[in-house]
Amino acid sequence: MRTNKNHILPLGLGIPTLFTLFVILVMLMLAILTYVRANSYYVSTIRQMEFTTDYYETKANLMDIYRQLEPNHLDEQLKKMKIDYTKKENLYIIEEDMNNGTALQLLFHKQNDEIVIQTCQMIDKGDENGN
Repeated sequence: MRTNKNHILPLGLGIPTLFTLFVILVMLMLAILTYVRANSYYVSTIRQMEFTTDYYETKANLMDIYRQLEPNHLDEQLKKMKIDYTKKENLYIIEEDMNNGTALQLLFHKQNDEIVIQTCQMIDKGDENGN
């Protein structure tokens, strides 16, 4: 006589293996996402560092020009130094380009026997198409 016994398949090895693979895949995806985020942050930091360095180098160049100027005969001095400048009434504007499509302007004027800086500002030059 035969007895009908329910045979239970042994799943002792399959389910833990699948669970382990699932956990490994999830951890791998999290590692990849973390790497992408860290790399993006790194690139952004490098770009910001280059921009800041360029800004301060350009400002230092403009300040060197400013320190060389004497209050008398500003126009002749700037022409002699071969500096491109713009003069609007009593306001002198010296502009120097930066690497990222912007420029730094130093605005100053003559007051009594002194040269007074009005402002140093950054302007957007746009792209070459005028946008």
